[in-house]
Amino acid sequence: MAYSASSFIPAVPVQLSARVLSRILIGHRLAFGSRVLLVGCGTGELASFLEDISFEVSGIDDSLGSVDEAREMFPRIEFHAAQPSESVPLEHHSYDLVLVQECGSYTDNLLGLSARIATANLLACLKPGGHAVFVRPFGDDSPLPMKHHQQNCWTRHLACFPGEAAISNYADPWLSRSTWGWLRGRHARRGYYTVSWRAPQLLVSPDRWREFAKRGLMTGQGACCEAANGCCEAGKRRVA
Repeated sequence: MAYSASSFIPAVPVQLSARVLSRILIGHRLAFGSRVLLVGCGTGELASFLEDISFEVSGIDDSLGSVDEAREMFPRIEFHAAQPSESVPLEHHSYDLVLVQECGSYTDNLLGLSARIATANLLACLKPGGHAVFVRPFGDDSPLPMKHHQQNCWTRHLACFPGEAAISNYADPWLSRSTWGWLRGRHARRGYYTVSWRAPQLLVSPDRWREFAKRGLMTGQGACCEAANGCCEAGKRRVA
């Protein structure tokens, strides 16, 4: 008998709020026992939490130090140090959900080949009909370019892949400290948005996913937004 993840999810020991996580799990009808791949798993706290509530979890992160720490703290969970734009050392067509948080592959232009190859490699890990969810904060004052991509950058990024994409916004609750700061004019409204993409029901090979990414260059000329332009210019100055 399959049990739904629709029960209330208590405190989550990471930056991602319990409210947003529960919406992701419930909204995608993820049954307990489903396989979840966390991209940008950090030191593994969220992976451990999901395993504790009966999901089968793997994690990847582009920081070897974070992965080493995650392996030491949670040895029962599979963690890998990997850059999705280069390779994903995991079984293909085996995950019900790929949840992407922080990932260096998406710092620059989302319409570029490197970012789309990263997504192709992640989509190859999904079962037919599975979901990839990109979760990002909004209203964040951090100077990191990755945090300033516009929401439609992600839908344009995913447009070259067959499947369905949808955006959801989750502002911080009205009684939260950040919302009171917004009401007093101290900063912008804060929260998270998710870009959810559903895979087609047909089995797609990893090579085929990468072909879609390469074809996307015909529809993704230039930078996806000003944030990507700024990041690219900064990179050029560093090289010079």
